[in-house]
Amino acid sequence: MSELRDLLDEHAGPSPVNPARLAGVMTRVRRRRVRRAAVLSGTAGVAAVLLALPYILTPARNTEIATAPASPFPERYTADDGVEYSRLETARLAVPEDRKLSITVALSGRPLEVAVKCRETARDARVSLAVTLDRRPVPPGFPPCTTTEMLRWPLPDTRPGAATATITLTPQAHAMPNCTPGKGCKPSTAPPTPDPTAWDIAVYEWTPPAEPIIPGPPRAFPSTAGGWQLVRTDSGVYPRDKEVSFTSTGKGRFGFDKLCSGALSRQLRFRVFRNGRDTGSSGDCAVWEKGQTYPMAMSVERGPARITLKLESAVSPNNRFIRWSVGWFE
Repeated sequence: MSELRDLLDEHAGPSPVNPARLAGVMTRVRRRRVRRAAVLSGTAGVAAVLLALPYILTPARNTEIATAPASPFPERYTADDGVEYSRLETARLAVPEDRKLSITVALSGRPLEVAVKCRETARDARVSLAVTLDRRPVPPGFPPCTTTEMLRWPLPDTRPGAATATITLTPQAHAMPNCTPGKGCKPSTAPPTPDPTAWDIAVYEWTPPAEPIIPGPPRAFPSTAGGWQLVRTDSGVYPRDKEVSFTSTGKGRFGFDKLCSGALSRQLRFRVFRNGRDTGSSGDCAVWEKGQTYPMAMSVERGPARITLKLESAVSPNNRFIRWSVGWFE
């Protein structure tokens, strides 16, 4: 029997592995690995919290962000007649530090407007602003700072095909009159000195309306003004009506005055012809606002004569028409 057992042991393979025991061993190995990973993960989490703790406990710092001062001009606005304006550029000009200011804008084909606003008023304001567009004068410019309201002025048509336009504003000081109590005032012989004045300035472009805009008529002339008697009134719509005439057969004096309405009316000019000849003189058109006194600006002639007024404007109407009236006085 012992020989048979030895022979069987010699030819038999190794003892089979116990599956249940092997599974138990592998389970214990996995548990150790899980516990080790949990310990490491917990340690890393605590370290992260400790690193972040100074930032959590440190109070937030006050951070100030520098911002540019707000412009007094809106980016967009709509005029009384419904036309929309868009702001292109803004700038500031101060006297006596600045002798002039030039603003160059890119052109889109739309008409331009310049607007100014005095930062404060002065009782004896003596500095006005002359305006040029690409070195062409744009009369009459802006008056001295007697108001802080925004003043707007439509600019003439730009050069055909131009890509940019340059608007230049130049301060001009006016001499104070030499006044003596009881003796009146005389022109000052001293050179004018500019008083400290500052303006905010903006350049806008506006979109021509698709349909014509015809404003209401200007206010009627008074029947009498400054000793003059109204004898006739002529009216029209520019650019449809560009000429008006009046004939005086007497040898005495007669005069005429002009009133207009419409957003572009202040750019309308009246050239004066006497008996068919250009006198070389011209005048603009006043706007008589409600609540204001009659803005009398009488031009005086002597008869007999035929006076013809020819209307023109450096600003194309672009569907924004101007109503005008001429009052003839004797």
